[in-house]
Order: sequence, then C-alpha cells, then structure tokens
Amino acid sequence: MSDVTGTASGPPATPIADVIITKISRVGFCIRVAGIMALLFACWYAALHPDGAAAKDVFLNRVWWIFALLLTPTLFWLLWVRLRQMIFHGGRAVWIENGRLNFIDDAGLGRSLQSLAIADIRELAIDRVHISWEPWGFPCVAVKMKGGWVIGYIMTLFFTDSAPVVRDRLAQALALPKAS
Repeated sequence: MSDVTGTASGPPATPIADVIITKISRVGFCIRVAGIMALLFACWYAALHPDGAAAKDVFLNRVWWIFALLLTPTLFWLLWVRLRQMIFHGGRAVWIENGRLNFIDDAGLGRSLQSLAIADIRELAIDRVHISWEPWGFPCVAVKMKGGWVIGYIMTLFFTDSAPVVRDRLAQALALPKAS
C-alpha cells in the first residue's frame, strides 16, 4: 500500500458527527445502467437468435439461455440496490452514522453495503483494486483495521469525488493524524 494518510492510536476524544463524505455520481450511475442493459441485451439476443436460426431452433442454444437466465436477476438486483441508494438514501456512497463508517462495497462479491465501527479503524490508504488480469486497477481507499487486515475497499469509480478526496475527508472526519 502506498500513500498512507495516517493511523489512529485510539478513538477520538470527541464524538464524531454524522456526515456524508461522498455521493454516487448520477452520470456514473447512468453509465452503469447503460452497460448492464447492453450486456443483458447481448445475452438475450444471443439466446433468442443463435446464428440466425429459425424460430423453432431457439431453444437449441442452451448455454446462452442458462447464462442469460442466471445473469438477469443478478444484474437487476445490483441495479435495484444502487437505485434504492440513489432514491431513498439521497445517493450516499460513503457516510458516517451512529459511530459507524458506512460505504458501498463494489470491490467485493459479498454484501454491497459495509458498516465498520469507527473505533476499530486504524488506517486509510490509496490503493488499486484489480478485477482481473488488467494491470491498471481501479482507484479505491483501503480501510485497515486495528488488527492490520484490510476489511474493505471503497471503490470511487462511480462516486462524485476521487479516491484522494474521499480519503482526506474520511481522515478529517475520523480524526486520523496526518502521516509525515
């Protein structure tokens, strides 16, 4: 990890106020929706029209059918989670509420929303998440806990602010000292 902002030796002396650090970008959300819809259209087109076959041969291409049937509810669920966040929660992407750091976790395949106790956070660092073999990675803020492990990556690709801005705002809100 490089470009570390700071570490915390203990919880801050004063309680941390509830604050929104950054929001989901509307343009990024629209790009994500367009990409998902294009992917679904391509899958269903391949499933329904395999190689220009006649209508009676539509069900012969079972691989595309299975892929499209599995992919459709998964992608619609991901869209629903983000749309719900945009509509009902004011588009919050990273926020502090009730002594917990909450953020959208796009890097993991598990839960889409992470919630971490502020007292357990030790360090924030700029990092890159590599989805596959691509060499560049996506910018993110790595959240290290007091045990030394990284518990979450805050990917800022579809947020209104970049990773350094999110990291600096979080460091200020969590009262993490600046690294020298």
